[in-house]
Amino acid sequence: MYRLPWAKWGLILLAVSIVTASLWYTRNLATKIAVEERKKVILWAKSIQFVANAEEMDSGFSFVVEELIKSNTTVPAILTDEKGNVLSYDNVKIPKKIQSKEKDTWIKLQVKEFQKDNPAIEIVNENLKSKFYVYYRNSSLLYQLKWFPYMQLGLIIAFVILGYISFNNARKAEENRIWVGLAKETAHQLGTPISGLMAWIELLKAQLGEQDLTVHEMNKDIERLKIITERFSKIGAAPMLKTENILSVMENIAEYTLQRLSQSKRIQLHFDFTQLPKKTEIPISKPLFEWVIENLVKNAIDAIPSEKKGEISITAGIQPKKIWIEVKDNGKGIPANQFRKIFRPGFTTKQRGWGLGLSLTKRIIEQYHKGKIYVKDSVVGVGTTFRIELSITEQV
Repeated sequence: MYRLPWAKWGLILLAVSIVTASLWYTRNLATKIAVEERKKVILWAKSIQFVANAEEMDSGFSFVVEELIKSNTTVPAILTDEKGNVLSYDNVKIPKKIQSKEKDTWIKLQVKEFQKDNPAIEIVNENLKSKFYVYYRNSSLLYQLKWFPYMQLGLIIAFVILGYISFNNARKAEENRIWVGLAKETAHQLGTPISGLMAWIELLKAQLGEQDLTVHEMNKDIERLKIITERFSKIGAAPMLKTENILSVMENIAEYTLQRLSQSKRIQLHFDFTQLPKKTEIPISKPLFEWVIENLVKNAIDAIPSEKKGEISITAGIQPKKIWIEVKDNGKGIPANQFRKIFRPGFTTKQRGWGLGLSLTKRIIEQYHKGKIYVKDSVVGVGTTFRIELSITEQV
């Protein structure tokens, strides 16, 4: 049975926790810096106000006030009168494309933009009985700090996605190595007894004659074993695809399947290839493609309860640029949440079994034949329909 990879969810949860903590900490820090910047601007404004109101100042005190005014080197600030006329500004970067005659207009527009960021600071000039206003915008450092968590979030998401892709690729590469090793070893192990059986068949032919029924049936079984060995030997290596008449291939599969189930009274097989033209050619590896259909039929047989009279239908048809093949049964059905899981290696609902049949089927169709295989529909207790789609090379 396939198990949910909790390690993946653990990594995702850890990443979300880190991002959440980072966002909270950065936002909290940005708020504190914004408060400190406002204090700095207020101090700057009060220094200007003090200079404006003072009639005389000690030279040392005057130096301190001037230094306070100069201390603002990061926060953009604009000083205006009651009528909105710009009197001075600090740390406001004027774009090079702005000409001298356009500078005043551009600065006034910036006052409106600054108002959106922070409320103005009022300065009262007691000597002139007038008021001045300081408008300011958050420093570039504060803006960078506010955007930093989102940049960090993007980097973490990219890291998680990259890690997930790398993890999946590593897992698939490992699965591929296991598949190839298992298939090659199986083909190798089958080769020796098949060679021995072929020798015994030749001996029996000499004693009983080639027309003997037992010899004939044993020879068919050995040929079948040779086909199975060939199939296993092709797993892991790119098979040679040969253009085949799909109608002929499907008719051969139907004939073999009927012979295989001829002794089973509880299963009825139905075939419908009338929608296929007499010559519809597609590039396939015939031994592997036949294996796919056999796997789907075997899966359908296993899905039918022993107490139920089973019905399996294999149909095929044609659409623009592709042919489709469907294997339908009236078995126990598949829950919708398992439609994709059933193709994963090791996933099985049977008490016995490796959960490899449908995984092999998907690999053969999608990787080797560049086609598609999926559960077209399934209802629990009613049955399941698998659908294969392959591209057409030639149609006559």
